[in-house]
Amino acid sequence: MLRGLRLSWLFAGAVGASEPAPGHACAAVVEAAARLACYDTAFPVTPAVRQAAAARPLREFGLRTTDRNGFVDATIDRVEATITAIEHGSRRERVLVLDNGQAWRRSNDADRGHVAVGDRVEIRRGPLGNHILRTPARVPVPVARVR
Repeated sequence: MLRGLRLSWLFAGAVGASEPAPGHACAAVVEAAARLACYDTAFPVTPAVRQAAAARPLREFGLRTTDRNGFVDATIDRVEATITAIEHGSRRERVLVLDNGQAWRRSNDADRGHVAVGDRVEIRRGPLGNHILRTPARVPVPVARVR
């Protein structure tokens, strides 16, 4: 009798699994792209989400990741910002804090490429995945993003 009861539970579960689950009508759409379009129409993206998505490439510019090219910033190739502070890192290298919240460590902390608080700088992605800061005097300085 116990075996028959177990079989009836299994059969009831199998029948229940073949029926669509109760929920939104978009859940019944089989094709993935069409299902996503259905949900996008049913639940439009809010302006706050659009604004956050638009700011993401700038926020992630220069950050390392585990993808093929090693960086997250595939959609933009440069950032312009103003230096708000110059800190000293753990090995006494200079860390440049920018007005957009990013901080960049000078990879080669030689005396060339003088910068000061208030300077407007440009950071470009280099040809080999590195990043180059251009000072107001247009001197290239290798940098790496630390935060």
